[in-house]
Amino acid sequence: MAEFGYVRLPDPVYITTEAEAYHWRDYYSRKRAIGTDTETTGLSRHSDYVKFFSFADKETRICGPVRLLKIFAPLLEDMNIEKRLSNAKYDMHLVANHQVLIRGPIYDTIPMDWARDENRQKHGLKDTAREFLNLRMTSFREAFPKIKRGGDEGDTVAWFHDILESQSKERAAEALITMRRAEGSDEVIDALQKLYLSKQAECSLTPRQIAAMARILKVVTEAEGVNAWVTEAFELIGGVIPASERREAAALCAGDPSLNAQMHQALINLLWGQVQVDLEPLEMLKLIVADYASMDAWASFMLVDFYREELMAIDEGEGHTVLDRFENSDVHFTKLLWCMERRGVAINAAQCGVYGKQMDKEVAALERKVVAQAQKDVNLNSPTQLREMFYRQLPDSTWVDPLGDQPLRWTKGGESGIRLPSTDGDTLEHWSERGITMATDILTHRELDKLNGTYFQSLPTWVDGRGRIMTDLKQAGARTGRLASADPNL
Repeated sequence: MAEFGYVRLPDPVYITTEAEAYHWRDYYSRKRAIGTDTETTGLSRHSDYVKFFSFADKETRICGPVRLLKIFAPLLEDMNIEKRLSNAKYDMHLVANHQVLIRGPIYDTIPMDWARDENRQKHGLKDTAREFLNLRMTSFREAFPKIKRGGDEGDTVAWFHDILESQSKERAAEALITMRRAEGSDEVIDALQKLYLSKQAECSLTPRQIAAMARILKVVTEAEGVNAWVTEAFELIGGVIPASERREAAALCAGDPSLNAQMHQALINLLWGQVQVDLEPLEMLKLIVADYASMDAWASFMLVDFYREELMAIDEGEGHTVLDRFENSDVHFTKLLWCMERRGVAINAAQCGVYGKQMDKEVAALERKVVAQAQKDVNLNSPTQLREMFYRQLPDSTWVDPLGDQPLRWTKGGESGIRLPSTDGDTLEHWSERGITMATDILTHRELDKLNGTYFQSLPTWVDGRGRIMTDLKQAGARTGRLASADPNL
């Protein structure tokens, strides 16, 4: 199979009105199964929110803003319609944050891929869609490069949502230029992209820099003499500054941020006339957002059909297939794990603090004990200082350990390539078993310090307002079949 091939995709549809939402809800309510996905403000399962939602079947895919999600609530909560997702529990949490529950049979492509072959390295949607659907799905950063200065993916999603909801053609044009989805010379597109990103950063470009851009692009009359940029910058906003007044005008620029903002916008207006987009800016932005956002829902829908056939072909004996096991167990287990995550794991943060203080004392006592034995200050986290404490280098440059033996293990050498005697865990264990007290104390110190940091110091930072932690219980997280958890790992 070629890595990518021609895949017939339904055209994406962006819905904006309640009438459109009711039409599509009625359409999908007649289906046996639907694919669905969300684009959100972040990755927190209990504090982030949906900005766009998507639905798909084999022949259609749509995307809409979160204000229309309630209209689709009966569809998502219909017990008779199969829901197809990738990383289903995440989307279930995010729509639940809007008081909408996803009910009915839930088929998640990730545990389906694990059921097919748990030894695959990557089970995510983009990798499996490429391999099994011949479909290339672009990453967010590929689709929207340099779209929002200083922001993450969630910030960009929220920005798109606000632009489309505002119905602002100017803001839509800004987004298209920043994404380089407009036609024009590279110089003009580069300049507009810099200007828009600068505006997002509260006009980080100075009037002098703006004047230099305008001069290079030949949209102002090139001035001569000292501080010529001042004359060029004010020309952008219709001002006439003779050479004799440039110093005062330069000081005015430095003290008036509103002048800088006017110059940004004036140059943008001049350059915008030199570019064009294929469609009206708002319509083009809707198409781009809908295409990206609804692709996950469509790919999830299609992958479930593929996995059904694959799992049905794997015989487990006694007339049962892997698909039977998946449908009788894993489909229900997804809901169970979501309920456990939603309820959360109760943590007594106050008691963690008590234990943490107690463990701090034990760790400090061990540090003092080792220092007393070494008869000098020593950083127990420093391999160099531990090496100096435990090893001796003989005149012939050979090393001996506290037992008088040759080093048990050596470092890899790092950038210098010089390998030195190791003080890693295995080496300390070796010495501890042979009665070297300091090695035992350092091992105990490391264990307590790690436990303290991992549990008593870290876990309380994950506690929500209910006194619980909403960990991510991974249905397909270990090849042995056991559960795994993350964020945090419990």
